Amino acid sequence: MMTSLRLLCSSAFLFPLLVDCWISSLRTTDFSSSSYSNFHQIQAAQRGKILPLLAKLKKKENEESPSDLNNGKIVELNGIHRIFVLSDIHSDHKDNQKWLHEKVEEKDFNEKDLLIIAGDISHNMEALKKSLSVLRQKSSQVLFVPGNHEAWVDRRHKPNSTSFDKLSQVYQACFDMGVHTKSLLVRGDDSDCLHPLWIVPLESWYDGSLSFREELCRDFEHWPWVDFVRCHWTSDFPPGPIGTPEGRIPTGLTDYFLKQNEPILANNPYPSMFTPDGPDPLTAGIMTVSHFLPNLQSLPDWKDLKASEFDDAWFDHGAGGMSAKFAKVAGSSKLDDQIRTLLPSAPDDKRRLIHVFGHSHRPKDFEFKGIRYIHNPLGKPRERAMYMVSPNVDFQLVWDTSTGEVEGEKVIRLWEEQGGGLAALDKRLKTLRPKGRYNKHKGSAFNRQTNVTAIITTQ
Repeated sequence: MMTSLRLLCSSAFLFPLLVDCWISSLRTTDFSSSSYSNFHQIQAAQRGKILPLLAKLKKKENEESPSDLNNGKIVELNGIHRIFVLSDIHSDHKDNQKWLHEKVEEKDFNEKDLLIIAGDISHNMEALKKSLSVLRQKSSQVLFVPGNHEAWVDRRHKPNSTSFDKLSQVYQACFDMGVHTKSLLVRGDDSDCLHPLWIVPLESWYDGSLSFREELCRDFEHWPWVDFVRCHWTSDFPPGPIGTPEGRIPTGLTDYFLKQNEPILANNPYPSMFTPDGPDPLTAGIMTVSHFLPNLQSLPDWKDLKASEFDDAWFDHGAGGMSAKFAKVAGSSKLDDQIRTLLPSAPDDKRRLIHVFGHSHRPKDFEFKGIRYIHNPLGKPRERAMYMVSPNVDFQLVWDTSTGEVEGEKVIRLWEEQGGGLAALDKRLKTLRPKGRYNKHKGSAFNRQTNVTAIITTQ
C-alpha cells in the first residue's frame, strides 16, 4: 500500500497537503470495526459531569445542553451587536495558531460580539479546546458547527471508538466552555433591537450529489481523501461499494444528519415575534450555518452562477481531476433543499436569508436565487501564501443588530479575481517551492500551474 501511495504522490493532480495527511493517517490508524454510538445522547458518566457544572455556573433555563442537542430549542441571546464568521481555522498548524492568537488580540471583540465558526478547528481535542478558549478570551459569544476534521478518530488508544463518539466529545467540550452549538435568536439591546437574527446551525455530510464530471473520477476509490481512513462510522452507514460513483462515501450518513436538523427548522421563532409591538419582519434575518457545501454554485471552480451545467473551460488551471473528485466529497444538494425551506413564501416578505459554510478553503460571497452564500476560511498557511485564500483574511462581519446585513465584496474565484490569475500563481510557486518532490517537473509551466491550482481543496 505504501508503494502505491508513493506512485500516487508523483501525479500532478495530487496536492502536497492531502498526500501528507494521508500517509500520516496510514501510519497511525487502526482499521478495526466500530461499535454503535450516538453522539446526540450523552452517557451517564458525562451527565455526572454536567450536573455539577450546571450548579456551578448557574445556567439559565434557556441555555443549551448537549443531552438535548437537536430538540429544536432556541437559545435567546440578547445584547449582541455584531456577528462575525470564519471557518477552517486548522489550529494544528503553528502558523494558524499564531494567526488566531494575534488576530483575536488585535480585534476589539467584546461580550456584545458573536463569532461563528463553520467547522474544522482541529481534529485534536486539546487544540480544539485551546482555540475555543482563545476565541472566548474577550468574553465574545461563540457558535461552532463541527466539520469533517472534528469527526476524525485516533484508534491507537481506543480501538472501538467511532466518529459519533468523537463528535459527542466535541459537543461536550463546547458545552463545558460556554460555546453555543444550538439554534440562537440573536437580538441587540432593548433600545436598538431593530434587526434580530435567527441563527440555525445545520449538521450535514457529503453524498456525491454535487459531482459534475464522473468521467474524471474513475480512480476515485484510490484517491487519498483522509476521511476515508480517519472517520469510523457505525455499521448503519457502510461505505459505498468500490467501483460505484459513491464508492467509499458512507451510505445514508447525509440523510441521518439532515434528519437531526428537522426539529430546529420546524421551530421558526419569527411568526410569533411579528406582533404589532414586535420588530418589522423586513428588518429581521435568518442565517443558516453548515460546514459542508450546499450546491454546485458553491464549488471552488463554478464560475457562472447562471449556468446549469459545468463548463470545461473553467478547468483553465489544468487540475480538473482534483476539482471533480472534491465535488464528490464537498457536500450535498439535499442540504440546500433544507435551507430553502426557510425562504419566505409571501412575495412581499423580504426577510434576508444568508448561508455560511466552510470546507473547500476557497472563499465565496455571492447571491443565488434569493440566498447569500458566504465562505470565509482561514485555510492552510500555504494556501494563503499562494492567494488561494486571502493573505489578509480576517473575521468577516456579516450582520449588525442595529443596522442589519453587512454587505461584502462578491467573490467567486479569489485567486483569479484578486490574486492575479494563473501567471501570478505560477510565479508564487517558483518563489515558495523552487525545489522538492511536488515541483520536480520544474521545466514545465503546465506542471507548475497544475501543482499550484491542484490545491482545489484541502482537508
